[in-house]
Amino acid sequence: PILGTLATRVRFNYLDHQQQSFSFMSCIIAPPAAGKSFIRKPTNLLLTPINAQDEVERQKEQDYKDALRAAKNSKQQPENPRPCPRNNGVNISIAKLLQLLSYSDNKHLIGIAEELDTLTKSEKAGVWSQKRDIYRLAFDNAYYGQNYMSDNSFSANVPVYYNLLLTGTPNAAARFFKDVEDGLITRFCFAQLPDMFGQDIPNFEDYSEAEQRYIIGTATQLMDESGEVICAGVNQHIAKWVKQKGQEAVLEDSRAKDTLRKRAAVIGFRAGYLAYILNGRKYSKEIGQFAVWVA
Repeated sequence: PILGTLATRVRFNYLDHQQQSFSFMSCIIAPPAAGKSFIRKPTNLLLTPINAQDEVERQKEQDYKDALRAAKNSKQQPENPRPCPRNNGVNISIAKLLQLLSYSDNKHLIGIAEELDTLTKSEKAGVWSQKRDIYRLAFDNAYYGQNYMSDNSFSANVPVYYNLLLTGTPNAAARFFKDVEDGLITRFCFAQLPDMFGQDIPNFEDYSEAEQRYIIGTATQLMDESGEVICAGVNQHIAKWVKQKGQEAVLEDSRAKDTLRKRAAVIGFRAGYLAYILNGRKYSKEIGQFAVWVA
């Protein structure tokens, strides 16, 4: 999700010739105290260029609010600079999220939750935080909209470019993905950390200065990537894989496998294209194998 958000301006066509972007929703699952918080260091480093931009955007937002207050009784109102910080966590109302999506110029926003229960608890706050429909639409960058008569609420209809990175315990995941048939669980890519029961606490060393420069430099390069990309090798590997899984589904009479293989193929396809971009747009068979491995 982080890398996809960085390379947000890249586009490519899937096997059905529909345009795709680097939209990813991932969930890391592990027992309590198993080290899920390890994501903080690499994600903070990778998000360095986005966070730097966000500081500027948040200052624009504050300056605009201050100008509005100052001109409250004036006929001359300040012009909205349409500020759009892209890294906003997950505790965000639908109206605010919709506003940011409309200001984002089809660049991905990113939501990160180190505790999956944060999302589950926020949903109890009411309709304002029920964002499952938005998450589902984000997988294909489909349109989401709302229309209110009141000027105090935000109305818009926009494509959803929104990536998610979540971590949580198995029980927290069961609470959040409580409806297996609502389509959300098949849009996520799951990873499970090994159980650390009875083992020593892992020792995460700091990144060296050279490693930090490399990571931030790669993130900055990804932000500079744009345009349409074609990688025949990834297309061929995923086409072969999804056909094979379709044949298996028929032989096993498994509609579940048939449904899941289609979404899994899309996720693997996008991962393969992302690896292709990271490799300087040079294809190797390992990239095609990586796409299939992710699927």
